[in-house]
Amino acid sequence: SCLAADQIVFNSDFHRTEFLDALPLFLNAFPDYRHSGNAGKIRNRSTVLHLGIELESLDCETSNAAIASSKSSEDVLAILWNQRWEYDRNPSAFFRLVDRLDEAECDFALILAGEQFEEFPGEFRQAIQRHKDRIVHCGFLEHRADYVSMLRRADFVVSTSTHEFFGVAIQEAIHCGCHPLLPNRLSYPELIPKALRTSPRHAGILYDDEDELFEIAQSILTGEKQRLDEAKLRQITTPFDWRRQAPKFDDLIEAVWMQRAEDPVGSGEAPA
Repeated sequence: SCLAADQIVFNSDFHRTEFLDALPLFLNAFPDYRHSGNAGKIRNRSTVLHLGIELESLDCETSNAAIASSKSSEDVLAILWNQRWEYDRNPSAFFRLVDRLDEAECDFALILAGEQFEEFPGEFRQAIQRHKDRIVHCGFLEHRADYVSMLRRADFVVSTSTHEFFGVAIQEAIHCGCHPLLPNRLSYPELIPKALRTSPRHAGILYDDEDELFEIAQSILTGEKQRLDEAKLRQITTPFDWRRQAPKFDDLIEAVWMQRAEDPVGSGEAPA
């Protein structure tokens, strides 16, 4: 498919690097028709174009619940999970964090949103039982306004994922005022402006291991470190606003079309 395409687009530099670095080993495992000599062509045809997110809808979407659960009306800080209830999101690490914070006698609330299926990791059932008195919400939110309400109620969002090529749910939470705690790997580092990664006054954003994640979360809950304010959080999400990204997609599609139109070999064919 890559060799047939005029242009290959990845939604993060991490995704592009991961794919291209793995390609030679993958192709060399084939018994024949390895195409290993074509890896360079694929690299030359590839680019990165971050996803666009409907941030305007997050700003416009509101409900009575959203107003009632605004951060300013709550004394207890809330930790948010808003990703799929699946193993590649590494819920074990997330709930180890929650357990450690509980054992350290930190005061916090817990919001467990995100899509779940008939079968999901057992860690959720165990955590729901153990932390039932802390849980503000548990389960998938059918209505967009209710989902936005929970994002606004939360104070910081945690990812412990082992698989992420962009991170739309995390960006939505950040835009709604959640300080992010993200692993210093996968696609996350490239999505956080360098100027916001470290600050003497503010809690960190990227962590290297579970101990550091616990230390940062604890510093937020105890008030030792401040969360990023909304203006700074918007610096993270604004570059991915669909109103900004849509023209970039248009320009890329037009450029590929014009390149094919000027190529006599490919005349008469639609670009791929």
